[in-house]
Amino acid sequence: LSLKLKEEMKDKIGMAYSYNNIGVIYSRQGDFHKALEYHSLSLKLREEMKNKKGMAESYHNIGSVLCRMDSLKEGMKYMELGLELVRELGYKAGVSSNLSAIGGWQLSFSSKAAEDKKVQLIEAAFENGLEALELAKQIGYVDNLRRASRLLSKVYKKQGKFEDALAMKELEIKMRDSIVNEENTKATIRQQMKYEYEKEQILAEQARKDQLRIINEQLSRRDNLQYSAIFIGILILFGGVLMLGFVRIRPKDAEGIAFLSFMILFEFLLVLVDPHIEQYTGGAPAYILIFNAGLAGLMFPLHQFFEGKLKKRVIKTQRKKLRQRMAQYKKDTEKM
Repeated sequence: LSLKLKEEMKDKIGMAYSYNNIGVIYSRQGDFHKALEYHSLSLKLREEMKNKKGMAESYHNIGSVLCRMDSLKEGMKYMELGLELVRELGYKAGVSSNLSAIGGWQLSFSSKAAEDKKVQLIEAAFENGLEALELAKQIGYVDNLRRASRLLSKVYKKQGKFEDALAMKELEIKMRDSIVNEENTKATIRQQMKYEYEKEQILAEQARKDQLRIINEQLSRRDNLQYSAIFIGILILFGGVLMLGFVRIRPKDAEGIAFLSFMILFEFLLVLVDPHIEQYTGGAPAYILIFNAGLAGLMFPLHQFFEGKLKKRVIKTQRKKLRQRMAQYKKDTEKM
């Protein structure tokens, strides 16, 4: 998928890198023909881009695959091309690792060669190993020191120089242990960093939750205070409406005030139950509409009853006052 995207975008650098990696995988799986195919594709792109470091890598990989296919002559030709490019670039680490690899293949093929050829290959491997070791010492690359010392240990053993072979073996082990220790240190540091990061994340999440809890508590207190104030206001409003029955007011005005009072009560109840409606209905408009209609249906008969009682009281009060006025008028007339 990654390669396909790079091909679609015509990303030559990415394509060359992917081809190279696929070639390495095929080589490890033992499918050398497929490995050569992909390493060749990588090399072609790198040659087009004049990427000498990449070309050196591809030459080296092609040479290694050819050597695995028992083609030392062809393999050495490509590996030497890669070595020449890293020398030209002044890349000492690359020169050292390439020399160790070339020397390793030379030593490996020496056991299959005729006696005269065998000596030449061992000597060539020895020279490459010495140069690789010297360059590794110059740049202080532990892994390159390990590779070069391992090669020289094998060469000395082939030559019968067992003390020298032992000395190189000890150096190889020392470098190997150094790499292992370095990797362990890096792993420990990575683990510690991961722990610190996770700890910070947990603390940040806890702080966020605490802050959210405080905000919710503040909002809850605010809402409770407002609900209480509104409720008290509604009680006062309805108390005032009930008092209308004892004051002079037209029935039509009493009807309007009662309607307005129940509208305020209805809106308050909607605000009060809205969070619960949202929770149980999932915010579905149809369900919310049904609930609101149901609440309005319950409020309607209550409103009618309250309004009827209020109008009766207003009319009764008006009639009582009218009778009082008539009685007073009658008394005043009689006195006259």
